[in-house]
This record gives sequence, structure tokens and C-alpha cells, in this order.
Amino acid sequence: MKNIPLYLWNTIIYALCTLSFALLAVVDNKWYALVAALFGISSAFNAYRYVKDKQKKEEK
Repeated sequence: MKNIPLYLWNTIIYALCTLSFALLAVVDNKWYALVAALFGISSAFNAYRYVKDKQKKEEK
């Protein structure tokens, strides 16, 4: 648990928030929950891209 980096925790949190907002959008049928879910997906993708860039820099 201690060696998990912070950006990985952020990605996990974004993914959980995205799932909860997506479930709210499906159950409650609200447009703002869908927008929040899309924002969470884009944030998780940015965190994933950051991890990949960091791994490439560490390899060099």
C-alpha cells in the first residue's frame, strides 16, 4: 500500500467517482450526472496519460 504512487490513487478515485456518477445518470436520468461522468472519464484518461509519460521519462 505504501509504494502506490499518488497519481495512481488519483486515477482510482476518478474512476470511482465516474462510476458513481454514471450510475446516477442511469438510475436518475439526469443530464448533469452524465456531464460529470464524462468529466471524470477525461480526468482519468489524463491521469493515465501522465503515468505513461512519467514511465517513459524514467526509462530514459
